[in-house]
Amino acid sequence: NKPAKQLPENAQAINPVMLLNQMRPRTLYEDVGKEGNPPSIIFTVKINCDGEDFFGKGPNKKVARKNCAYAACQKLFNINYP
Repeated sequence: NKPAKQLPENAQAINPVMLLNQMRPRTLYEDVGKEGNPPSIIFTVKINCDGEDFFGKGPNKKVARKNCAYAACQKLFNINYP
């Protein structure tokens, strides 16, 4: 994925999934597994951005994707979410 435009000024206020989509279009989220038994399943999601793999876990795929994007935004854009 090629880098996008400049990081928005309000980057910390933007949902990490939306920010990553804006800065690195066409990033593909890959479901890599789930652990546990219902109702305590933990989903794991992976992306590859700028040659690095990032992982996220959560009680559902939406939360797992957000945690994955959160990790990528922290590392790639030096964003510290509150």
